[in-house]
Amino acid sequence: TLAGCSDSDVARQTVELYGFTDIAIGGYTPFGCADSDSFRTSFTARGVNGACVQGVVCSGAFKGATLRVTGPSNACPVRGPVAPQSGAR
Repeated sequence: TLAGCSDSDVARQTVELYGFTDIAIGGYTPFGCADSDSFRTSFTARGVNGACVQGVVCSGAFKGATLRVTGPSNACPVRGPVAPQSGAR
């Protein structure tokens, strides 16, 4: 395991793949990943349900990336009221 490594590109791609928005990629985090994961990158983002969460993307050479939500977060931007969609019944 490479100590203290993060991979912001893989982390952003993984978080986007799962449909999160308002993504902020952090840096290395020592928690939340297996010993076999070389890269451990923290993030905050808004889920498809609108909730703001924090988590970690774990990845390594010759393996995929795993996204783990570790809890709620207050770090997402505040959103205004949602305008009704045209054609809604």
